[in-house]
Amino acid sequence: MDKAYKRLAQQQEISNNKAKALIDRGLVYVGDKKVKIARAELPDDTRFRVEDVADVKI
Repeated sequence: MDKAYKRLAQQQEISNNKAKALIDRGLVYVGDKKVKIARAELPDDTRFRVEDVADVKI
């Protein structure tokens, strides 16, 4: 079991800080549930889904 941000960083090939930021912004899901705590322990086989936020143009 690893911390959520470390597993996300490894899967997405991004830095740990960027992974924490994505979780804190509410853009990361496991199945249909939002990951709310970056430091939560999750199983090694956890698969994340990252939502993309479209840029707002006025």
